[in-house]
Amino acid sequence: MNLKKDQPNSIFVHGAKQNNLKNISLELPLGKLIVVTGVSGSGKSSLVFDTVTAEGQRRYIETFSSYARQFIDRMDKPNVDKVDGVPPAVSIEQSNPIKNSRSTVGTITELSDHFKLLFAKCSKLQCPECKKEVIEMPAARVAKKILEQCSGLKIAITFDVPVPKSITNEELINSLSAQGYTKLLKRSKNEATVITDRFLINENTDESRLIESIENAYKTGNLHCGIYDLEKKQKINSYSKNFNCSNCNLTFKKPRPALFSFNSPIGACKNCKGFGRIIGVDPNLVIPDENKSLSEGAIRPFQSKSYLNCQKELLHHAVQNKIPVNLPWKKLSKKNKDWIFNGSYSWTGKWTKEWYGILRFFEKLETKSYKMHVRVLLSRYRSYTQCKSCSGTRLKPESLNWLILDKNIHQWLSQPIYVVDQWIEELRKKTSQKKEFINNKEAIYVIIKEIKNRLNFCKQVGLSYLTLERQSRTLSGGEVQRINLTTALGTSLVNTLFILDEPSIGLHSRDLENLISVILRLRDAGNTILIVEHDPQVISAADHIIELGPGPGNKGGSICFTGSYKELLTSNCITGKYLRNEKKIAEQINTTCSNSKPISKILSITGVKTNNINEVDFNIPLERICCITGVSGSGKSSLIQNVLYPSVSHKIGLGQRDPKNYKKIDGYQLFNEVINVDQLPIGKTSRSNPILYIGAFDEIRKLFASTEEAKKRNYSPSHFSFNTGNGRCPECMGNGFERIEMQFLSDVFLSCERCNGNRFREEILEIKFKDKSIADILNQTVSDAVEFFDDQNKILKNLSTLLLVGLGYLKLGQALTTLSGGESQRLKIASHLSKSQLSKKDTSVNNKYRSLFLFDEPTTGLHLDDIKSLQNAMKKLIDQGHSIIVIEHSLEFINNSDWVIDLGPEAGSKGGKVIAEGTPNQIKQNNFSHTGKALKKYFPKNDKRGGGNTLKTHRNYFNPQKNCIEIINARENNLKNISFKIPHNKLTVITGVSGSGKSTIAFDILFSEGQRRYLESLNAYARQFVQPGSRPEVDLITGISPTVAIEQRSSRGGNKSTVGTLTEIHHYLRLLFVKIGKQFCPKCNILISPLSREAIRSKIISDFEGSKVYILAPLVIDRKGSYKELALWSIDRNYAKLRVDGKIFSAKKFPKLDRYKEHCIELVIEELTIQKKYELKLTKAIEDGLVFGKGSIGLLVKNSKKSILKNDSKDNNSGLFLFSTLNACAKCGSGYAELDPRLFSYNSKKGWCKVCIGSGLKLINDIENTSYAEDLESTLTDANGILQSCDKCKGGRLNEIAQFVFIDQKSIVDLSEYSIEDLKSWCKTYLKTLSKRESSIAKDLISEILTRLDFLDQVGLSYLSLNRSAPTLSGGEAQRIRLASQLGSNLKGVCYILDEPTIGLHPSDNRALLRILRSLQKKGNTVVVVEHDEETINIADNIIDIGPQAGLNGGNLVAQGKLVDIISNTNSLTGKYLKNPITKQIKKTKDTPKSFLRIFGADANNLKNLNVKVPLNKLSVITGVSGSGKSTLARNILINNLKALCSKKTRKKSSQFSQQSWTGCKKIENWENISRVLEVDQSPIGKTSRSTPATYIGLWDKIRYVFSQCSESKMRGWSNSHFSFNSGEGKCPTCKGNGVQKIEMNFLPNVLIKCEECSGKRFTLETTKVLWRTKSISDILEMNVENALGFFSAHHSISKSLNLLKDLGLGYLTLGQPSSTLSGGEAQRVKLASELSKSNDYTHTFYILDEPTVGLHMADVEKLIKALNKLVNLGNTVVVVEHQVDVWAASDWMIDLGPTGGGFGGELMNQAPPDLIRKTKTSTGHELNNFLIANRKK
Repeated sequence: MNLKKDQPNSIFVHGAKQNNLKNISLELPLGKLIVVTGVSGSGKSSLVFDTVTAEGQRRYIETFSSYARQFIDRMDKPNVDKVDGVPPAVSIEQSNPIKNSRSTVGTITELSDHFKLLFAKCSKLQCPECKKEVIEMPAARVAKKILEQCSGLKIAITFDVPVPKSITNEELINSLSAQGYTKLLKRSKNEATVITDRFLINENTDESRLIESIENAYKTGNLHCGIYDLEKKQKINSYSKNFNCSNCNLTFKKPRPALFSFNSPIGACKNCKGFGRIIGVDPNLVIPDENKSLSEGAIRPFQSKSYLNCQKELLHHAVQNKIPVNLPWKKLSKKNKDWIFNGSYSWTGKWTKEWYGILRFFEKLETKSYKMHVRVLLSRYRSYTQCKSCSGTRLKPESLNWLILDKNIHQWLSQPIYVVDQWIEELRKKTSQKKEFINNKEAIYVIIKEIKNRLNFCKQVGLSYLTLERQSRTLSGGEVQRINLTTALGTSLVNTLFILDEPSIGLHSRDLENLISVILRLRDAGNTILIVEHDPQVISAADHIIELGPGPGNKGGSICFTGSYKELLTSNCITGKYLRNEKKIAEQINTTCSNSKPISKILSITGVKTNNINEVDFNIPLERICCITGVSGSGKSSLIQNVLYPSVSHKIGLGQRDPKNYKKIDGYQLFNEVINVDQLPIGKTSRSNPILYIGAFDEIRKLFASTEEAKKRNYSPSHFSFNTGNGRCPECMGNGFERIEMQFLSDVFLSCERCNGNRFREEILEIKFKDKSIADILNQTVSDAVEFFDDQNKILKNLSTLLLVGLGYLKLGQALTTLSGGESQRLKIASHLSKSQLSKKDTSVNNKYRSLFLFDEPTTGLHLDDIKSLQNAMKKLIDQGHSIIVIEHSLEFINNSDWVIDLGPEAGSKGGKVIAEGTPNQIKQNNFSHTGKALKKYFPKNDKRGGGNTLKTHRNYFNPQKNCIEIINARENNLKNISFKIPHNKLTVITGVSGSGKSTIAFDILFSEGQRRYLESLNAYARQFVQPGSRPEVDLITGISPTVAIEQRSSRGGNKSTVGTLTEIHHYLRLLFVKIGKQFCPKCNILISPLSREAIRSKIISDFEGSKVYILAPLVIDRKGSYKELALWSIDRNYAKLRVDGKIFSAKKFPKLDRYKEHCIELVIEELTIQKKYELKLTKAIEDGLVFGKGSIGLLVKNSKKSILKNDSKDNNSGLFLFSTLNACAKCGSGYAELDPRLFSYNSKKGWCKVCIGSGLKLINDIENTSYAEDLESTLTDANGILQSCDKCKGGRLNEIAQFVFIDQKSIVDLSEYSIEDLKSWCKTYLKTLSKRESSIAKDLISEILTRLDFLDQVGLSYLSLNRSAPTLSGGEAQRIRLASQLGSNLKGVCYILDEPTIGLHPSDNRALLRILRSLQKKGNTVVVVEHDEETINIADNIIDIGPQAGLNGGNLVAQGKLVDIISNTNSLTGKYLKNPITKQIKKTKDTPKSFLRIFGADANNLKNLNVKVPLNKLSVITGVSGSGKSTLARNILINNLKALCSKKTRKKSSQFSQQSWTGCKKIENWENISRVLEVDQSPIGKTSRSTPATYIGLWDKIRYVFSQCSESKMRGWSNSHFSFNSGEGKCPTCKGNGVQKIEMNFLPNVLIKCEECSGKRFTLETTKVLWRTKSISDILEMNVENALGFFSAHHSISKSLNLLKDLGLGYLTLGQPSSTLSGGEAQRVKLASELSKSNDYTHTFYILDEPTVGLHMADVEKLIKALNKLVNLGNTVVVVEHQVDVWAASDWMIDLGPTGGGFGGELMNQAPPDLIRKTKTSTGHELNNFLIANRKK
């Protein structure tokens, strides 16, 4: 097929070869509803799910972190040449029926989770005794209540204390006086009421004193206090700080979500464990026949031989107690029945002398339930009954005390969805009006909104009748499918690929129209919908249709048709023929013999009562195909599965229990068996195949065993089995293939080398029947096999059933896991047909063997042509006298059935009634039947289908979407209710001054919302590892697609983080070495090979003779877990000891292990001395050890009891030797564990070098506990800061075992040292040298590696090596590595959001980056960049300028449009600077530097022995392309050396500086005038709300001191520490000084709310009453820098710091603003201000700044340059590592490094003033010159 590549709005699939696909290529138009159809097995799922969906989901998931990806199900990489233009995919597949009774409608819709949160946040507690509300009352709330309710009253605040009678009043008063209390209100016998304070409540009442008094009462009165009216001498009220009922003195715990969950031990009923029912003795089963008397054996369990003595004892005691033994059970009195069940009323425990009762009999049996026969007996007489403890609510009583709208959580969940929706709306209104919810109002609003949305989605797909507590396993197929669809509806995404797998399954035609409406809504929102479907209604609604075929299996996999529905109707494909009635399922409806006969036999069942069916009678005609139809949820499955199947099975003696949910059943006498054909999967492994499933393989094996040659060799039928016996291949154990596990890649399956995939041993294949071996038979198709076995009747009968259901094309040995859904369903039918034929006992005319077949939607996955084959097979069964009852929704099937019973009229409580019954034609005439209406519409009398017109109304849904993301009324952070649009598939730049709100738009709104909506399509388990951001404060966001963010990261990782790990290339290399690496012995350099048992024994005897040893079997190797079960396991096998993490323990005293840490556990097989006389004992120990250790054993030399048991040795494995029958050295006998990816990991104890813990560097400190290795970065340098390679691993980071595994004679360390370019070349060359087997294993791995290497090459990083550690990367290199990792996803329709990607890039590198961004955009993606770079702004398609200022003065949309629009806008600060550059505005006198700091022989990292001059008292810039050595020169040489030289200790001994003392250079001259060195780097300044600009720059300490000097502070004795919100008594105790409280929302984003206690002021009420110049300490925190500067103008030390912040453009920041909310530019400038505030005007400071323009707008850059020049004018030296060209132009001196990065960089290109640099031919000179020329023209 020729694909039109010039059409970007399509997905292009090239060369799809997955499963049976025939290398097909096709185009899938985006934004359309696409249906893929075709006969069963034609390759539909292979194309849609295994190819397109797999790529769409895999690529987007790969943009997540590697940690998150391991928890998200990813599909295998498909067998396809290429898939272009695929958007992120969300798959809504069929799910298997849920069997777990813990799963409910509430849990699968996640509404239960949201209700748990809701009840934890806003429910009210009702005391179960007095039914009064119990409120948690902190002191501040009590005080407010008193002020509101007690105005004008004289009151006393009291508390009660227990007092013994022996204490006199005088003694009591003296005791209270000592505690500060002098007033006793009253005293009773055991209690006294004490007054803490008295008040006259009026407007002048001191609230702080009132609060303090209540707090004191709480402290002394056990968290209780009382309020007394002193005039009336009566108690007004009592309060508790906790949830305590003062009336009943009951205390309750604070609610948490788990309290309301029946799946949590915290909330679940203790008796039933949250199931709502318990299993117990069922009287109906114990006494099945109530007409029998005790003597006749009414008690069934007592009638077996084992318990006849119990029957005798019962009769004996019954006669003694005058209980009638000959009276039928039903006529016995209740008292007599109780005696029989419960035993003697005066039971004393004497089993032989008293009647123990039936219940005690079963209780005694329970004690012996470890015996299998007892468990079987118990199961016969037990059933489930409602739990009496919780009455079926599943929850503890305390969970039901919490109410919302006077209803507990069970009452909420037990109502239909439409009722719950009404209640939620009522709650929403009440929440917005009432004040009692004010504390959690924001959190509650979020939860209510989520619940409301989900309830609305359930209503939209027609599920409003369901209750949330209904068990999922009771739902119909249609209900489950629609519940899954609600999740997709809720995402509201665009540009997403939604994939549905036959959504029509289980849906009635009426429900299907609703479903199609929902699907079209998804499409019209701007998404692509791809559906695998056979239903004509869905096909008719499609925009584009693809048919695969022409046949199933090997005859399919080709494209038969692509086009519109109208084109399909005129095509020659099989679907088109059926739709235009050219082909029919039946030539004449209602002319079959079964339908033409009069109804003479009926299955009658009356008074049916189950679920929503209530007292309904059913008459089902037999020897016909009878369809049970009705809308989803109308009661079809309830009738068949709950009533018909168990009742008929019970009546004809097939072992089912009688459900007793009907009055009478008749007609069952005609049947010999009932066959229930369900939808459960038929096979999970490759060992299961069609010939086994239908039971024909046994006969074939017998046939081969009966051949002459087989008899000569004594071969039995078991020899011809590939599952067991001696005939199967011993290498692959009869699988025919070998499975290579590839961990995070899809596993590889290779044909077994020994049997070539034939499954059997060679000698077995020599046995032939008609010149064919058993393997040849398995390779035959069913059709071929029928011809081959034409003379074998038994085999032929089985195989003919496969032909009957249209499966003649299947191979006999084809794995069932490869079958499609339709093929599996028909195979199941064939199996039952086969069994039915073989089970006929009497085929005479008068006595037929009749079966009742029950089918649940047998047309699932079937094309119309397959339905024809199915119905023909069924009609043959009918002709044989069988009866068939089918639950079905397929109109084609219903129309061709014999009889229809239609249930309804609606679902749930409105269903369960018989609406119509009769032939399909009769049903069509019923105007009340939804089925009849659909049949009439679809099959009109003129026999011309209406399928093409049935959904015409849906075609009017489509409204062309605006081709943009639209954000309406954004109020997040400082945004001022702004609205704007971002065009799709364009490059948009968001710019504006630092702090104006750019990142808020890009990340807090765009990225957060796009990713959140996609993640909502994942399950709750996955979402907890990729926690989505909170919903932004915005009215509406439309047109948003899934988003990918490439953010700045201030942390680059530790020394163990490398280029290889950052790009994940190292992970793929690790896996490659595991799969095809060759391991050598590190001691002998000999290839590792298996060692025989005899060789192991001989080696141990010769090397360890006379030694006391432990023989160990490894059970757990470096795995996480608690492993308690291993101790029990070892005790059961009579092994007394285990070695756990190097220590030997008794199995009975197994230690408690940390389940989150890795552990090693070995079983101690034997403890012995190695001597020849114990050789037999040693041999047995080795044999047992190899069995338990799976081919490996350990030998631990027992040096001393102390070192073994107490583990004094640092190395737990000293004295341990490993031996293996799998991996061992032939020379020294050393054994090695199987290769594991962790062996090649720097971060695993299994792989890292034990000396350097995987860092590759020499450590100063001796590390004893490697579990803390991650925190030891400080130990990786010597005293001078030089990084030295580890002596043990030579910098390779891995241990010697890992370094002795080779591929192509190279270790993983060798490959990690290659440059990206060299590694690419090696991979391509090596791939060509691989054998076919090795290529099958390695090709996908090497392909992944090459892909990632290509992207690194694209972003200009081909010079890097994989082992380069992250801290040594420049900012630009780190940024481009992150960009390269995202480029690999190759997605379409995604919104990429980048945060200043030009940071750290030289202007020449910047241009290459912009080309990449443009290529991303041209692939069909939206690219949004937060940027200040002028070149990026110039090339943008759309520019959004936010401002006009920062902070509270920002957040407005200043300008939007193209570059010309921004420049022409007079309000745009960006436009102003683009028009009038900084270089024009800064006028600086240039003079020649006179004094220089000189560096000689700089050679650190890639520097090439440079001699560098840095002018003193000037502004210098170090620049050059990324990776050229700038940071090395600035940090490693200048900072490290100058800090060492400027320290007091060194300054005195500067003359003693030797050559070895210099770091990274030979020497530095002319440094003596420098007093100190200050570095301003890019590390973060704070991560919590406790860090603020005021605290960071040291300003807050001075302000606190000012407040501590106030007279009121001195009077109270408060020091400056009292005014700290981080410590001290002044901070608010509720929020701990944060001002906000975090509300944990579990799987929802956490919510921060203002603290109710302090109203967000951070301090206690008393503290805020201390004023200085009419302002409290909290008022100061709320001031911005400019206001504070005026306020503290008289305080020089304070105003100096404030001035610095203002000069750096931060006058808008508030002093108390959390540092975590600052933008990158703001944080950098706060840090600079902090350093500047420490400077002394009389010292020469050497400032080194690392890219200070990061995050700065052009206006902010101007302020920065002025600040830097000010420092220079004060006599300081400033050195800046910078790429910003304005800074270059404003500098006095430039040091230019290059010419490229990495090993080819590190040269000094130039060092001179900018005016000279611009004249050079270097890349820096070229860029500077072009910039200055361009600015001159403006």
